[in-house]
Amino acid sequence: MAEISVVCPVFNAEEYLHRCVDSVLSQSFRDFELLLVDDGSEDAGGRICDEYAQADTRVKVIHKTNGGVSSARQAGMDAATGKYFIHLDPDDWIDPDLLGRMHDTAVSEKADVVCCDMLAVFSSAAVLLRQCHLGYSQRRIAEAVASGEMSHSLCNKLILRSVYDSYGLFFPPEVSTGEDAVVCDTMFIKGVKCAFCEGVYYHYDRVSGQNSLTRTNFEKSLDSIKRCVGLLENVDGDKKIRALSVRKMKDMAKMKAFYFLPFKEFRDLYKEINLDYFFRNILKVRKREAYVALALLVHSNKAAFALFRKLKSVGGRT
Repeated sequence: MAEISVVCPVFNAEEYLHRCVDSVLSQSFRDFELLLVDDGSEDAGGRICDEYAQADTRVKVIHKTNGGVSSARQAGMDAATGKYFIHLDPDDWIDPDLLGRMHDTAVSEKADVVCCDMLAVFSSAAVLLRQCHLGYSQRRIAEAVASGEMSHSLCNKLILRSVYDSYGLFFPPEVSTGEDAVVCDTMFIKGVKCAFCEGVYYHYDRVSGQNSLTRTNFEKSLDSIKRCVGLLENVDGDKKIRALSVRKMKDMAKMKAFYFLPFKEFRDLYKEINLDYFFRNILKVRKREAYVALALLVHSNKAAFALFRKLKSVGGRT
């Protein structure tokens, strides 16, 4: 039994899988298992996973028919034996001291969850996504995660497995977007103790594997988020934290709907989200831009988006 289980779903990731796996095998902390879940890859990803398993006994490979990222994460959790676990996406990588530093923090702070900062890596620069807020109370941390101020990603969080099991957590099947929010936010709705680990980073690749959003995968993604909303609405626990989480996911759905749905469908999706609020707070535009875009949206989503993006670049007070 390993101290830490690292769960990595793999699908058509041959181009960047070596970088990901090598970053785990290079950890200064050695007591871990790496579970590579090959979710029916159509490229050489499955073979690459097997090669790593043959070379290092800490690597375990699960081959399964394609079922999506949520089913792949669950397959990894079903096979994991570690006292703690962390998730890793195949196009990302981690600092060499990340597992050790986070584990030390978990033990010393007696924490259920340990969170580290993230670096969003673009083609020309890396941007710090600050996640460690040392002055926050446990209540404030829960609010930050539920509202979206802090990421609900599981990839920058080391989590005590007994917490996952005691809350009956699982990755919902047939969900392609938001599966991590269901697991992460549920923990904070129910009340976990979180600690921070500064100085080590999860590197979040914003270049590799970024596919364009099409109508088909948009509809699948929107349906997934709606499923997540339904699951989160039924979580027993802190009502305020739950409400923040549900609102965050509805905002996410509204954002996706903006780009593809006709105006009436966009407007009718989660009507409790005021359209003025949506434009000014979710899309972060000024009042003048919001109302111009809203007027144009009746006729053309694309034209509205182009206009207020242009207005944003002009600047000035409204």
